[in-house]
Amino acid sequence: MVDFNPADYVEYRHSVPIRGNENAYIPLSIVFKSSFSPGSPQFPVDMSLLLEAFGAYGRINEPRFSVQRLSLLDRGVAYAFAHVRGDGINGPAWHSEGRRLAKQTSFDDLAACAQFLVDELTTTYDKLAFRAE
Repeated sequence: MVDFNPADYVEYRHSVPIRGNENAYIPLSIVFKSSFSPGSPQFPVDMSLLLEAFGAYGRINEPRFSVQRLSLLDRGVAYAFAHVRGDGINGPAWHSEGRRLAKQTSFDDLAACAQFLVDELTTTYDKLAFRAE
């Protein structure tokens, strides 16, 4: 049995600007253990972070509880999920903007989210890991 108390974790969503389109944003879901955040909604300086993305088939990947992720969170690693173009979170047009000849936009979105996490949320490139399906 897992000893889990939801109050021990902080989760929220950011909107990361799409490069070249100041009116469009990439949804970025983030969760980390609250004891690693010294009284602020931002990450502590130099927090390790796992950034994940899946941008294909129009599949919607809403954030959900994962018992496997708790091990990372409890050791001070933050988790972020980039809802890049190609998935279905923002409807059919969002999906179409990340497929076939436009697939590069999925990778550009992931890079924009990584840059945002380094610039705005005080993690560093050497403490940032990626996982994509």
